[in-house]
Amino acid sequence: YQEEFMRCTSSDVLVRGGNRSGKTFVCVVAVAAAAMNRLITLESGERLDMRPPHRKNECLTIWLVGNDQRHIATLHKFFFRTNDDFRIIRDDVTDEWRAWRPWLPEDEARRSETKAAPPIIPASYIKPDSFAWENKAQRVFSKVDIIDPITGKELANIYAFPSTGEVKAGEAVDLILIDERIAYPSHYPEWQARLTDRDGRLFWSTWPDISNRAIQDLTRRAKAEKDKPNPEVREFLWRSPNNKYLTARAHEKMQAMFGHDPGLVKSRIEGEYA
Repeated sequence: YQEEFMRCTSSDVLVRGGNRSGKTFVCVVAVAAAAMNRLITLESGERLDMRPPHRKNECLTIWLVGNDQRHIATLHKFFFRTNDDFRIIRDDVTDEWRAWRPWLPEDEARRSETKAAPPIIPASYIKPDSFAWENKAQRVFSKVDIIDPITGKELANIYAFPSTGEVKAGEAVDLILIDERIAYPSHYPEWQARLTDRDGRLFWSTWPDISNRAIQDLTRRAKAEKDKPNPEVREFLWRSPNNKYLTARAHEKMQAMFGHDPGLVKSRIEGEYA
């Protein structure tokens, strides 16, 4: 169900979903692929290029926006650290490492052979000494440069900042990822404006925060354009039960956590506005 997002070419993309529906992870993968100039391989073997064609040989400017500094540390974990939530296994035919698929009986039987996936952006793609830290101990970074590990050419400059500060302005940007809620919805139009010069794109992965008018506005715009052949704005709605990596027990726990409140079930599991 995430592959349609990967094929999407709209300039503004809202991925709205329940907890553990895969919304952040898939956006991180798309941004990382663009930053490293790497292709994404779908389950069928089809390969997709996430880098804008008109910026194929250029150094991209990428912004990561989190709610606060703690959220920036979470994004650092997603991009640059070993991911124990995502398991890989050696394919018994090709002997290549691949995504583990626990919903397949033959993969579930080999659970003990899995290991944590390596960082989505490996250390070889990080320019030496290019991390700028706001708080190194807590992994709160403000900038890092991505390079081609063979040639050393700069492929992307990634900036990270919390939404709680002054709105960042005045720079042309290729790609923006906003993860979860933002402190000031009024900042969103300014971030959109940064994309204009380079015909850039914006991804926003979030649960449906009814109090955030910027999220609601994206939903309204996506609905208005849904019948266009090439919409500028698209919305993807993902439910937690869609995530086949979650066990039946995990789904039961989520129901137990939120089941007492129909509004929480609607937002936290179904991904709908409550």
